[in-house]
Amino acid sequence: MTSSLSSLIPTDMEIEATPEKAEISKITENSAPTAESTPDSEGISRTRLAWATLAYIADGPDPLLMFLARHVNPVKLLGLLRGLATEGTLVRDWQNTEPLREFEKLLHSLSKKCNDYRSLNNYRDFRRTFFLPVRPDSRFKKWLTRLGTLDELDSPKLTATLTCEGRYSLVTPLDAEWPEVFDDLLLRTDSTPPFCLWVDGDASILKQLDGSVSIVGSREANDYGQRCAHDIATRVASKGLVVVSGGAMGIDAHAHWAAVSNNSIIDNGLERFTSAPTALTIAVFAGGLHHIGPSRNLRLFDEIISHGGALISELPPDSVPHSGRFLERNRLIAALSSCVVVAQAKYRSGAINTAQWANELGRSVLAIPGNIDSPMNAGCNRLIAEQKASILTQVTDIDVFLPHELQEEDVRGFSGYSLPLSSGYSDAQDLILREIRKAKGHGIDRHDLIAALEQKLTTEQVQSSVGLMELTGEISVSDNGHITL
Repeated sequence: MTSSLSSLIPTDMEIEATPEKAEISKITENSAPTAESTPDSEGISRTRLAWATLAYIADGPDPLLMFLARHVNPVKLLGLLRGLATEGTLVRDWQNTEPLREFEKLLHSLSKKCNDYRSLNNYRDFRRTFFLPVRPDSRFKKWLTRLGTLDELDSPKLTATLTCEGRYSLVTPLDAEWPEVFDDLLLRTDSTPPFCLWVDGDASILKQLDGSVSIVGSREANDYGQRCAHDIATRVASKGLVVVSGGAMGIDAHAHWAAVSNNSIIDNGLERFTSAPTALTIAVFAGGLHHIGPSRNLRLFDEIISHGGALISELPPDSVPHSGRFLERNRLIAALSSCVVVAQAKYRSGAINTAQWANELGRSVLAIPGNIDSPMNAGCNRLIAEQKASILTQVTDIDVFLPHELQEEDVRGFSGYSLPLSSGYSDAQDLILREIRKAKGHGIDRHDLIAALEQKLTTEQVQSSVGLMELTGEISVSDNGHITL
């Protein structure tokens, strides 16, 4: 046992050749197949299957297990965990076993060779929680317990189990469809990217995320919020961009429906839709794909799949959603987009949590304002007031945050619904607001604003428009000429 476990300790060359940010993506760059990446009879490589197995035993985001998976080949890591399990891990003298001593040697080697500060912290946390107590950490018990339920399965049976007999696709860091934007979750937060994704529908949509927009908000959204979500999603999808949301009632559903629909009519409070040929939308779920919901949206989910969209989850199909998993899911919605729009949200709302993730990940965050006497709008108004989101005053404002080549494109077929704060803006004022929003809450200096607009407005036009907008309260201008919303 000693020699086989010692072989898992990476050499200096193996660790130093892998930059921190590229550690996962590097796996895909192996030019020659190895024993770990050779496809098995079911067409899924051992390494891809190992990523899915790690996702199963983690049962959600797990920074410590991801730390190990990043620095040790996933196939070898699973072999090491199985070696620990066979020694009997729940006895009092567990930490005196040979496999555990070799495991600690591996971690110590990693801690000396990793320059990533976060990795070192994970190592120290791992050692403190797993090796110092009399009994192992509960997370470690969970890993080994869940791994034990799969240990009797050979690769074909394990593949069938994890994919529900091929009903769902597995997308791992080894695959071309893997969203590289997930790497941001490694570098900017205390969370972690998924180990893999389960996909129902067309997984290739995950390669089309450039310029994608997440639209989130309240499940109990009123007509105003629903129409705003629908029109913004329609504009985004009609430009060929992906709409991402969470598959829930309210704002989520209207955003998804807009991406799969040409038209919608309201009849007795019920919305009827005509399907478009392509659904540029992804629904991200807080539970496994066997537990997607709500049931009222099942037809929507069918439409997403049948028109080229996808339903995705980082959890195994049988995982049941609970409140904590919705918050974990929000980080994926934020990471998968270049821009997050909060269409309507209460003061305490899961959509606000998604906006917080987006801010932490460096995504643009936009919020639609609403009546100050309605609790339904309190969350959006709060984001704007705290300068954690740029304000959307009309549907076309979203164009500023889309890829540059699409910003001036004329888009047909949207309802024309305009947010109330857009009325009364002159062309000059609209251009000024767009430049201020580009600063994403940081504001802009008056001289920089004049320079940015010199091809479109004269200095006098900028000065007079800024003065008028300051008088009406649309913008604030400091004594030194710094302009903010």
